[in-house]
Amino acid sequence: VEEFSVVAIYGLPDFTVKEADKNDLMHLGSLGAKFTRIEEVPVSTLSFDDDDIVDEDDADDGSLFDKEHSEKLRKDMLKKGQDSPMTVGAVYSGKSVVHEVVDGYHRGKVFVAIGKEICEASVGYGWDEADIYIKRILAASSVKSVAVARFGIWSKKLYEKTKWSKMGLLMSQVATLAISDSSGKILFERDLDEAEEAKKWARSMVKAFEASTGLQLGSALQYIKAFEASDPSVIRKIRAARGGGEIGRGTFTPAKFVALASALEGQIDKQKLVYRINKHHNFNVQQIKTVGEALQKVKDITDKEFLEGFEMDPIGVAVEILSSNEDLGLVEEDEVVEIPTTEDEGVAEKNRRTRNSGRLFIQGTSPTSKFMHNNTNDSKAAAEIIKGSIGKKEGVSDWLKTPGLLSEEAAALRFFLLEGFGIDEVASELGVSSIVAERYFNNAIIKIHLHSREKREAKEAKEARLGLDQD
Repeated sequence: VEEFSVVAIYGLPDFTVKEADKNDLMHLGSLGAKFTRIEEVPVSTLSFDDDDIVDEDDADDGSLFDKEHSEKLRKDMLKKGQDSPMTVGAVYSGKSVVHEVVDGYHRGKVFVAIGKEICEASVGYGWDEADIYIKRILAASSVKSVAVARFGIWSKKLYEKTKWSKMGLLMSQVATLAISDSSGKILFERDLDEAEEAKKWARSMVKAFEASTGLQLGSALQYIKAFEASDPSVIRKIRAARGGGEIGRGTFTPAKFVALASALEGQIDKQKLVYRINKHHNFNVQQIKTVGEALQKVKDITDKEFLEGFEMDPIGVAVEILSSNEDLGLVEEDEVVEIPTTEDEGVAEKNRRTRNSGRLFIQGTSPTSKFMHNNTNDSKAAAEIIKGSIGKKEGVSDWLKTPGLLSEEAAALRFFLLEGFGIDEVASELGVSSIVAERYFNNAIIKIHLHSREKREAKEAKEARLGLDQD
């Protein structure tokens, strides 16, 4: 490096960041210097980036906080006090200094709730809005239940600050370039240096998505597109299937969000309606899609008669709206996968799913799913594999070593059989739709069966040969 910028301080030979006046540090930060120090910060100056929460329902379900985690933290803090500093960025709001919370959202809210006046924080100076959002995204994994919601809100706000957003490009377009490693010469009008800079930025966001949410890297683009198709008032309500969500009481999981945003792209009022009804009916992912597809055909969702019927029986109304279509892919009210306990029960379950939804099992789209549907005896044998297997770690561990088993298929198998997850939870963990998650599981089972059959047949052939030799 031949040249670099510095901020030079003259006339203050004893200057140290630790002892400096806060106003001097703010001034140095405005000149481009960046540094941090531990301070005692007034709780009243903390800012939580929730200024876009506009109604009571949003304040309850749409904040970027986990109620269960907050309550646990509150009890701990009342007993032990603060055990580690928060991370905040010092910025001007008018003539006053406020501290934008970067890491420590729950701690900060607890301080407000219990009436604490002063807290300890690592205060960053010279951080602009982009710096703060990047640091928030990287810290989002601290509470998994709200990690996806946090990434969605903050990545949208961060991208709005970029020059590519101002050029009219979508974040998903830039992310697609990065993931596919395309040249970008058309999108950036042959400015390949600009394209490389955008791809580098997008790659860092995709990696941050995986690190902060724990979801698969390959699902990042799917979520980015869903964030673009939705609104902060909906994104804020996403809760992971574990850790603070109210399972069985309408949890709005990441997989449900993607299904909703994809079915009702840009139709925010309809997305909010489905979210609200989901709280009571606790839809599964496929039902979210079904209801979303039906609402696409409804022009006025404020009609009182429609709302009364829809809120009482949303699936029934959706079926009625879509009744003119063939092969709707609708499901029974309970799509949660129950592992069969008997051979006949397994076959009956397969047949029910085949009748009710071609899309649920993706008939004929992969060799294994086609085989599963076209070979009754092997379907029965595959069902037998499942019988009595839940929680038996030793057997499942052996199955996970089956040749040709994809990593996603192995993960679905492990979540279903060892963890006891339902279909939506497995889908959320894998970062895919419930349809794809179930396909992974079904494909894993049939591959295990086929491998077992090959081993058995090879063993029988070997024994037959030995018998002939002995004769």
